[in-house]
Amino acid sequence: MRLGIRFRWQLSEMKMYLFSVCMGCLVLESFSASFNMFSVQEVPPDPCYDEGGEPKQCIPDFVNAAFGKEVISSSTCGSPPSRFCKSTIDKDNRVIRNCFICDAQHPQRQHPTSYLTDLNNPNDLTCWMSNTYVQYPQNVTLKLALNKKYELTYISLQFCSSRPDSMAIFKSIDYGKTWIPFQYYSNHCKKMYGKSPRAIVTKANEQEALCTESYSNIEPLTGARVAFSTLEGRPSAYDFENSPILQDWITATDIMVVFNKLNTYNDENTDDDWSKGKLLLLTIRFRCRWPL
Repeated sequence: MRLGIRFRWQLSEMKMYLFSVCMGCLVLESFSASFNMFSVQEVPPDPCYDEGGEPKQCIPDFVNAAFGKEVISSSTCGSPPSRFCKSTIDKDNRVIRNCFICDAQHPQRQHPTSYLTDLNNPNDLTCWMSNTYVQYPQNVTLKLALNKKYELTYISLQFCSSRPDSMAIFKSIDYGKTWIPFQYYSNHCKKMYGKSPRAIVTKANEQEALCTESYSNIEPLTGARVAFSTLEGRPSAYDFENSPILQDWITATDIMVVFNKLNTYNDENTDDDWSKGKLLLLTIRFRCRWPL
């Protein structure tokens, strides 16, 4: 009898969502019509344990396991207060920059990491934001500890500003002691990560992280999304139950997202400090749905 947690990518009803958002724009897109994000405010009983606390065979329902959990960031704005700018395109197709202040001591201007895992409210969006002036070869990392093993099949990141030029998703199976590459995204896969963007997955390398250049364009400037299906393109995905290699591949205790290089909109050529702040702006919001 196999006990524990199970996720399937388009092979069953269970999926996992990881959302990242820049500048306070979050759209939580559910692929399960029966799941209402705003109704999940209390943790339900664990379907994988009986009333006596003993494990039992189960197929658990969705819950938001990231809700209220701590996310560790390598950079958070506001101490001291700093300026940042957001680029948008108006109806005349002109790039417009709006600038703001991040202040950790001001309730309306702070962007702490606790905003990454609070309850999503489309009428009151909250976002974490990194410091400005963080650019390649420096990076920004976010780490989310799940505190137990899960099988992850779908990770989606959505940004309010443009997508990063290069970023990597890692997983840990030993509670953050070591990290395993999960997926790479870059405009220059070979140069940035030493990976070919045209690599083919076979049964001999089903546990290999790939790199794609498909999701690193600077446009759109807002609302861009990056989606990663951990089983997509893996030959044994349709026989997942009988593939211990793939079962290990999607198992994780922790997730880390590393933003290696941000996209710019010619801001590096200006002497305007407010505009420069936009180059190095990074705001992320996590939304994960996992079984307990």
